[in-house]
Formats: sequence, structure tokens, C-alpha cells
Amino acid sequence: MSVSIKNTVTAMGEKGIRRIVIMTAVGVGDSSDMLPAFFIFLMRISNIRFSYADHERQEKIIANSDLEWTIVRPVGLNDKNENLTTLCDIDRSVKIKSMISRNAVAHFILCCIENGQFIRQKPLISNK
Repeated sequence: MSVSIKNTVTAMGEKGIRRIVIMTAVGVGDSSDMLPAFFIFLMRISNIRFSYADHERQEKIIANSDLEWTIVRPVGLNDKNENLTTLCDIDRSVKIKSMISRNAVAHFILCCIENGQFIRQKPLISNK
């Protein structure tokens, strides 16, 4: 992921493209303290820690770029497609829940792109 995003940032610069929205996860970077204890334990004993480390590298590359970026951090994903409403937290003032549908994440990302929302921010999202 970090290699791909480094190449993407370079290509975007060459083509004059400014806007990018990527998805990582709650628990990456400065949101690591928001994970439940059992998930922190799981990360320590499993290979998932390598994915989270690469997500963190990816986020740093984006954050250090001059692009108009948004890094979307969803909670646990599910396939319940009926609920597109989201809770969004960018400053730890909103109590997000533990799950979000993949469809709601896609909807949120599209809204960020279409409406120019959350530029240079890292919103944490869950379903309402």
C-alpha cells in the first residue's frame, strides 16, 4: 500500500491532479488508542500488525504531500447494505460505534470527493 501510494502521489503531481481520498482503518497512526483491548492483543500476536504498519506508512506519505487529501478511517466492516448513514469524528468529540457497512464507507468516500469535504483531515466513521 505504501509503495502504491508513493507512486500515486508522484503520478498525481506529474498530471496536476490534486484531490485524493484513501481508506485506512481506525487504529492506524494517531487513532491507535481507539482500538478495543482485544483487537490490540490480536494485532500483537497476528500478521495483521504488518498491514497496520503499512497503512501508517501510507498515511504519512499522503499527509506529507501537498495534495488535497482525505484519509477515511472506518471501524469494523460488514455487508449490511441498508444503512448508509454515518457518524463521523474528526476531533474525538463524537462517539462512533464499532461497525459500518462497506456500502456506507463507499457512500462516505464519494460524498467527500463530490462535496470537497474533510480536506487534509482523517475522519473516523461508523454507522449511526
